[in-house]
Amino acid sequence: MGSASGVADPLASVGFWFVNDPDRQRYLSAVVFVTLPIGSYDKDRPLNLGGNRWQTDLQVDFTQGFLDKFTIDVSADWISYGNNNEAGTGAQSLSQDATYGAYAWLSYDVTSTLRRAMPTAMQASLSIGYAGTFRGVQKLDGVPTGAKTDEQQIRLSYSQFITPTWQGVVSISHDVSASGQFRQNFGLLFRVAKLF
Repeated sequence: MGSASGVADPLASVGFWFVNDPDRQRYLSAVVFVTLPIGSYDKDRPLNLGGNRWQTDLQVDFTQGFLDKFTIDVSADWISYGNNNEAGTGAQSLSQDATYGAYAWLSYDVTSTLRRAMPTAMQASLSIGYAGTFRGVQKLDGVPTGAKTDEQQIRLSYSQFITPTWQGVVSISHDVSASGQFRQNFGLLFRVAKLF
């Protein structure tokens, strides 16, 4: 299939906190991401960094702390896709049904346990979660391609603040089921984040 180079489609986003209540450990937020179809795209190449279509992703998240050390996060998102009218042979239209997602995380604050072994340890948590995406059937000139965004996944994650503004995360995942895409038996993610 060759290789692809250039610039990917940039994202623009805006979010809003509807509830920000640290005293009750309760938060409700929403954010929308818009993918701008200005990345590198060539209808004659099999691989492209740009998608040549608009995409809008609306995400809503509710977080509630309870029993002092537990937190539950419940999120949902809705992704709508524009058409790519230069797909396939370069003169076909690629369309995709909306994707719906549901996510849940149950986290336990292990900071006090960790500090028994390392007194200077910073905030740390252990989480278990579920992620499900549904629908998102792709069609080329109205004919289903077999691709869609149907996936059910379980996750286990450990996060640790290394400094007050640097956080490390290790996460493993397993697809319980997947349709219209590759099923991942084992996923491993390492992430380092800098908070501003």
